[in-house]
Amino acid sequence: MKNALIVYTCCIFLSVVFSSDKYTSLFGNPSRFDGILYEFFLIGICFALAYLAYFQKFSAKVFYVPILLLQSIVSIDIVRVLAPNLFRVSIEYFPQWASFLGHPQYAIGFLGVSFFSTMYVFERTRHPLLKLVLGILQTLTVFAIALNHSWSSMFFLGTYVLLYFGKKSNTHKKITVLTCILLLSVLLNQYAQRVLFSGRIHEFTYIIQSRERIWISGLIGWSKRPLFGWGWANYNYAFSSAQWPYPVEHDFIVDQSHGLFIGLLAETGLIGAGAGLYFLVQMLKTFSKKHFSFWLQVIFLVYLVHAQFSIVHILEKVIFWISVGMIMRKEDIGQNTT
Repeated sequence: MKNALIVYTCCIFLSVVFSSDKYTSLFGNPSRFDGILYEFFLIGICFALAYLAYFQKFSAKVFYVPILLLQSIVSIDIVRVLAPNLFRVSIEYFPQWASFLGHPQYAIGFLGVSFFSTMYVFERTRHPLLKLVLGILQTLTVFAIALNHSWSSMFFLGTYVLLYFGKKSNTHKKITVLTCILLLSVLLNQYAQRVLFSGRIHEFTYIIQSRERIWISGLIGWSKRPLFGWGWANYNYAFSSAQWPYPVEHDFIVDQSHGLFIGLLAETGLIGAGAGLYFLVQMLKTFSKKHFSFWLQVIFLVYLVHAQFSIVHILEKVIFWISVGMIMRKEDIGQNTT
């Protein structure tokens, strides 16, 4: 798996070499933290957790402490502000603390991923008081997600329950397969609703900022530079080059693909997307290990599905790459001690 990550890192760097805007590829779009330097920093953390003895001697729980604190702040403030306004929820009631993430959806996306990293810590701690505190935090997190009517996040929490009980029973393989089929059906349904639509092309005021237009424009843009793409963090160039379904005089700026694979394809081309798929396949092979950590699998899969339909915040990426680092640790793969 280490070799797959090295290949992926080298391939996405090639997209910077052939980038349309090298400065943006290196440092990212304003306030996005999506430049390749940030990505390399997170991948570096991943390798450090996996292979440097200095980091390996620490408990995995230590690396999730900042995530736990931030999850607590966001969840408590969402509940504090939204609970009294239960029947009139709108953007004006969104809490100030949580809004520093940039948008309510980013906060809920962060909570949806951090929920599982907290469960990872919860299952490994032996202190009753800490378990109680984490249990209260998880309850607040679920309440905060429900108050924001984030049904996709609630779906993932339900998926976690299904997988968890499947793990504890003799029907683990059957339930896991059924859950994967369910997730795949949701993915296909989302694409069918957003891409294979009909009768909406004339409702231009509706689709101008829709996922359909963002995705299809990105794919058309990729077809113009298929091998290396437009450059890391340069999705706006791929989007602007398409002018689909017809030119807009005062168009809005699209610097994110709202879809992980389409973004990787448009920004890094077949080279980067192929390397990303290779890394994904190697990760899935690692999941077949008998003593592999269940919670890290859930974090990995939930992040991938969420990133496929939305913009992910830098904090979600931090959780993801920390988890990948834990997955790569030999003791986690062989002995499930991470």
